[in-house]
Amino acid sequence: MAVTSTSGTQAVTQAAWQLLQLQQAKQFAERAAQNARTLQAKANDAQNQADRAQESARTVRVDANQAQSVAIEADRGVRATESSSQIGPQIVNKVTQTVQAQVAATEVQAQTPPTVNTQGEAIGTVINVTA
Repeated sequence: MAVTSTSGTQAVTQAAWQLLQLQQAKQFAERAAQNARTLQAKANDAQNQADRAQESARTVRVDANQAQSVAIEADRGVRATESSSQIGPQIVNKVTQTVQAQVAATEVQAQTPPTVNTQGEAIGTVINVTA
């Protein structure tokens, strides 16, 4: 009768099983490392996009502030123009009245006979001054 050793076969089977488990663990570790590298690359890409978006937001904010300053300045210009257009006719009216008054005064002076001294010479216009 032949004697077979089941303990030897079990040892070989157990060693093969452990080798198989070790290979699977290595493959799993390699896949996990690859996944980690992929996720790290995606995270870096997302961070870069976020940085660009933040820089873009800063640029837009600066542009918006500049646009607001231009709008405020334009509004001031419009208000100044409106004010000038309202004051302009008043000034023209006042100048016209002043000129008309001066013309009237000149006409009155032209109609008033000159003052003559005792020798009969014209000596100018009499100005009434009260002290």
